[in-house]
Amino acid sequence: MPPKINPFWEGYINALSEEKYSYSQIKKRCFSKGFSISIKGIYNVINSKGKSRSNIQNKKTEYPKPIRTKKLI
Repeated sequence: MPPKINPFWEGYINALSEEKYSYSQIKKRCFSKGFSISIKGIYNVINSKGKSRSNIQNKKTEYPKPIRTKKLI
């Protein structure tokens, strides 16, 4: 399993993508900053994987604990 990408780098990659940089240009920019990533990793961050990861973090729901009463027991 590959290592998870730091949220900072996900944001950086998404920002470069919004500026219309190509995958190879994004890869060169990240490498110049000291972060090595594959084009497939960039693709995953920009498309499905990064979006689903951010949605999972936002959808935390907390349910109240059930109260034990004589009626339920």
